[in-house]
Amino acid sequence: MTGILKDKYFYLAEKLKKTFAKIEGLSMTTDIWTDTINTKSYLGLTAYYIEENDIKTAILGVHELDSNHTSDNVQLWILEMLNEWDLPTTKILAVIADGAANIKSALTTIFGGSKVMHCFAHTLNLVVLRALDNIKEVSEILKKLKGIVTFFKHSECI
Repeated sequence: MTGILKDKYFYLAEKLKKTFAKIEGLSMTTDIWTDTINTKSYLGLTAYYIEENDIKTAILGVHELDSNHTSDNVQLWILEMLNEWDLPTTKILAVIADGAANIKSALTTIFGGSKVMHCFAHTLNLVVLRALDNIKEVSEILKKLKGIVTFFKHSECI
């Protein structure tokens, strides 16, 4: 079964590389997140492009990060993923990410400041979270819910 999956992956990867070679440009999103249970961090990179008048999405990679999330390391990881897909940086029209300084610095160095955009959904989420934290009743309920979630995450029953 593993051989069949690998063959399918390589077939689809080559097909996607050919698509990338034909299109004029694409946009990307990237983010770093941490799995709080296993305390492992990951960098994800997603491409968005138009093909035959349809918006398409392709996950370019999700890589486990084994070193510090410095701007230099983020640059290296993103460039490695672009290289895996034969994507020159000149094909990237825009990159959207959260406001983390390391990611913003890395993306600005790779693509130039005019192509790097802040994620509006991330900003909106931060505004809502801060607003909810300022409402005592909501804050107390969220604290209790977090305690319940933590209990079940650490429970061996589930």
